[in-house]
Amino acid sequence: MNATSSLLSRFRRWILAGLILMWAAAFTTTHLPGPSLPKMHLSDKSLHAIGFFALSVTFLLTLRAYGVTRLRRDGLVLIVMPIYGAVDELTQGLPFVGRTTDVRDWLFDIIGIAIALAVWEGIALLISRRCRKGRPASP
Repeated sequence: MNATSSLLSRFRRWILAGLILMWAAAFTTTHLPGPSLPKMHLSDKSLHAIGFFALSVTFLLTLRAYGVTRLRRDGLVLIVMPIYGAVDELTQGLPFVGRTTDVRDWLFDIIGIAIALAVWEGIALLISRRCRKGRPASP
């Protein structure tokens, strides 16, 4: 077990707690009535991509902390996150929520997920190349 794995393993409960809090905050925020939300200087689509990027990276980090292999980790993110995005979008269309369902929002959720996976795997590739060259990976 390398130093990063050891550190993540040691703090995995805190990382899981962070994921749960992020997920609860994301779900709550997306289900507040539209007029009660603060005005943001970003487009709705940008917020979807950024939100799902952050949630996906936190999910990846949590799975890594619990020792889930790379293939399973990526597969879980590719399956769970789009399904969550679709459920989240569909439940926004319920009458008591007072928001609308928009398939374009879900597509931007998927864009955020894809970018998160690309960044995560890119960083992992750089770290593994650096370690193979005999240099320790920087934090």
